[in-house]
Amino acid sequence: MKKARFIQYDLLRILAFISVCAGHFLGTYGEYYIRHNMIYDLFLKIFDMGKYHVCIFAIVLGIFASKVKEERIGNWILKRYIYFFISGAFINLIYFGLGSFTDIFAPIGFEDVIVQSLIIGGKIFPPYWCMQAFFLGSILVQINSRGKADLITVIFEMVFLTVIGQLFVAACLCGYLITLLGDNKAYQTITNSIFFRVGILFAAWGANYLLSAYDESLWIYIINVLTACFTVIAFSPRKESNRLLDAIAKIPFLKNYMAMYIIHMVVLILTGRFFFEHGLGYGKSMILTLITIMLLSIPVQKIIDYICGKLYGLFLALETKVSK
Repeated sequence: MKKARFIQYDLLRILAFISVCAGHFLGTYGEYYIRHNMIYDLFLKIFDMGKYHVCIFAIVLGIFASKVKEERIGNWILKRYIYFFISGAFINLIYFGLGSFTDIFAPIGFEDVIVQSLIIGGKIFPPYWCMQAFFLGSILVQINSRGKADLITVIFEMVFLTVIGQLFVAACLCGYLITLLGDNKAYQTITNSIFFRVGILFAAWGANYLLSAYDESLWIYIINVLTACFTVIAFSPRKESNRLLDAIAKIPFLKNYMAMYIIHMVVLILTGRFFFEHGLGYGKSMILTLITIMLLSIPVQKIIDYICGKLYGLFLALETKVSK
């Protein structure tokens, strides 16, 4: 994948992550949100509508997964499992520690930490609910990509997954669908138009705004997938690289979306309390919390990557020894 494509999609994921934080911050500290801000309210209605931000994560994940070709699929699946397992174990252990020694979270058994981490479950840490779908979806994308599945096959799979209640796994396949369409000259011609991109982006955001008045349901989530697809297409790169994108690529936390996602709720609860107790107000508290999460994500991501690398290397060494 070209450098600019990574950067633009990473920026989109950061935007989606900010909307996740903004929504959770409002849900946790809504009592302090007395003086409403029109821009903030509009942002939440567009980006925090239903599961729109989750769908963006899923689709971009599918695009990235469809591009991996250089290693055996078994090794890739093992690497992905280790990454999701270690990420889950990291936050579950923090939850376990805080639940055992403070009154911030309810106490849980250590056996639950092990089981939920192994199955990439969200029972312990509720905001982690979508990670199992992301893991399964990325594997399905890899299988389709390596098998060179066509458009009709992928659409059939997406419909089937939606029917059996796996909509967010299907959303990952949308990323592969966009990758497939990217090779079509007619699609390239249409999507290269800046007017087309602005048009579908405003259509997506307008639909989100109008539907924000309705309760969440399966149909809302399906529309979320569609509007997220339009958003991802609008953000897809038109050029290989430029100075601005090269500069943005140097931002240290830009690709730490996993670390930011798994720590955001714990940090939000801990720092939010601190900032409000010191009378900083809603806006300043939220901005400082976001900055704290982004800064903490740098060492957390390094720790996760280090452990995953060591564990993956251990499995490869064991495989080599067994095969001799």
